[in-house]
Amino acid sequence: MSLFDTASIHKKIVGLTLGVVWSVALVAMTFVFIGDYRTDRARLFDQMRAYLRLLEQQDLSTAERPEVRMRILQPFEDVRAAVLFHFDPALKKYVPIAYHSRTPEQPDMTFDPNTAHAGQIEDRNGFLLGHAFLTQHGAPAPFGVVIQVSEAEMNSHRSALVLTFLAILAALTLPAWLFAHVIQRRITAPIRHLTSVAKKISEKGDYSVRVEYDGSDELGVLFDKFNLMLGQIEQKNHEITELNHHLDHKIQERVLELTKAKEDANKVMKEALLAQKLTEEMAIELAIKQK
Repeated sequence: MSLFDTASIHKKIVGLTLGVVWSVALVAMTFVFIGDYRTDRARLFDQMRAYLRLLEQQDLSTAERPEVRMRILQPFEDVRAAVLFHFDPALKKYVPIAYHSRTPEQPDMTFDPNTAHAGQIEDRNGFLLGHAFLTQHGAPAPFGVVIQVSEAEMNSHRSALVLTFLAILAALTLPAWLFAHVIQRRITAPIRHLTSVAKKISEKGDYSVRVEYDGSDELGVLFDKFNLMLGQIEQKNHEITELNHHLDHKIQERVLELTKAKEDANKVMKEALLAQKLTEEMAIELAIKQK
């Protein structure tokens, strides 16, 4: 098994590069999406206020019937429905008297005087609801109107924005992958060379090999230090080998000296035994002659 799994390094580099590209694109798109959403919302609220002001300016004291006045909203496609209300003293509430709708069904809406007084716009179930009072003879009248504006255009715009983002992300994926592939080759090729050198050292114990790399980047510094380490190990091994040879020579000399000393000692011992034997024989012969 190799010391470095270059396939794993390739996957990590590609994954990291794509992750960075996608993350940056996602963050940028999020800011664009939020900004565009706020802009669309502000524009939609401005349109709603403009429609309410337009209806508030309609004087119901003219000969035209109230429902005829509601037709002023027909050119505006984003106005989904509108209901004209009249206050009924008997019921003590506002009841609908005229409708404007782009669907066959009559819109189910109620008029809230408090909301109309406050000039508020409600956001309800994907629609904006606006309440306003109408005038009669230039003075406030017991008439109110509720306008329902659809957010479909804004939603479709957001959907188009999401599709655009996905298209941009897909377009960036291939260049990012190619960039990651080039980067990983510049990194894994020297690492493969380093792996082969380390394998040769571990199998043969050859510290004379060196890693070759042209560059002064981090990998160049790493390989220079690796070569320096190999040189130091090779030098230490050479010194140890020389020391072993010297010790072997010294041991051999000492063995020879001890062997010679032993031989000399044995020779002296033999000569001493021979002299002792001659002395004993001479003593015996002298004793015999004296008798």
